[in-house]
Amino acid sequence: MNTSVAGTHMIVLPGGGYAEHASHEAEPVARWLSEIGVQASVFRYPLNVRHPAPLDALVTPQSPPFFVWHTAEDLYVPPEHTYRFASALAASHVPHAVHVFVHGPHSLGLAQAAGEAAIWTTLANAWIHEQA
Repeated sequence: MNTSVAGTHMIVLPGGGYAEHASHEAEPVARWLSEIGVQASVFRYPLNVRHPAPLDALVTPQSPPFFVWHTAEDLYVPPEHTYRFASALAASHVPHAVHVFVHGPHSLGLAQAAGEAAIWTTLANAWIHEQA
């Protein structure tokens, strides 16, 4: 177990296409964060509601740091969304890390046994502790 990241609390927003909450992207991720010393909770946002603006339009200099990962083979959410978001974070000088892995489908959760994408938890762990 890693040392605790004092004063840090992460909110896990599970995927699900705004129609459901993907259970493998909820408590398992919060549990993993707890294992690496980060307090976390799952936020079950309202379903069947979409925000009128894209996420990148909501970035401000006051936005919290972000660790973002994606796969280039995602058939449901194009990686361009991640690139636009990262550009907005950079333009607002928000600390962030972005990783786009070549292979892997949509909805990988912790991505255990998912090839190269499985390393996202190792990268995130290092980045989170570096930010503390």
